[in-house]
Amino acid sequence: MHKDVQLDSDGYTTERKINVTDGESYTIEIKIGDKFRVYQFDNPDSYSKFYDNVTELKDYLNIVQSFDKLLNRK
Repeated sequence: MHKDVQLDSDGYTTERKINVTDGESYTIEIKIGDKFRVYQFDNPDSYSKFYDNVTELKDYLNIVQSFDKLLNRK
């Protein structure tokens, strides 16, 4: 993941970070033929908004939204 590091006028660096302490956790298990994969991710909505340049987070959010739509949850 790309770090968001900034340099201030005094030469000090700061890094923007986010720490989500409450939210949603997802585990997706996929089996195709004899191959099996497990994907786990937390709070894709919060993280994809904060790190808006990370495609993988947007992909996780799209997965969640697809399941929500299929299950008529939203």
